[in-house]
Amino acid sequence: MQNNQNGGSLSVDPSCIGSLVELQATALEATANAVVITDHTGTVIWVNAAFELLTGYGRAEILGQSTRILKSGKNSPALYEEMWRTIIGGKVWRGEIINRCPPSAEMGVRGGFR
Repeated sequence: MQNNQNGGSLSVDPSCIGSLVELQATALEATANAVVITDHTGTVIWVNAAFELLTGYGRAEILGQSTRILKSGKNSPALYEEMWRTIIGGKVWRGEIINRCPPSAEMGVRGGFR
C-alpha cells in the first residue's frame, strides 16, 4: 500500500487486498461505535459488537430484521424521509435520532449514516 504525499488517493498492491479487507473487517468489529450493515431494503445483514452492547439487541435477534425494529416513534416522519433520501443518494446522513432498544428502552444516537 502506498500513500500519495499530496493527499491524493491511496494505491493498493493487488497482493495486499486480502490483508486490507481483513484489517477493515477487524476495525469495524473493534470500533466503539455501533455499526449496522443492511441490504438495499434496510434488512440487517451484519452488526458489530458495539451495536449489541449499545442497543441491547443480540446479533441473532437483529439479523434479518428491518431497521424499522429500531424505530421509537419519537422522531418525525420528515427526519426519516430526509435520512433515507440522503442515504439512498449515496451520501452520509448526519444527525441525531432516538432508537428503541429491548425491552422498550430508548437510545439517543448521534452520528453519520451511509
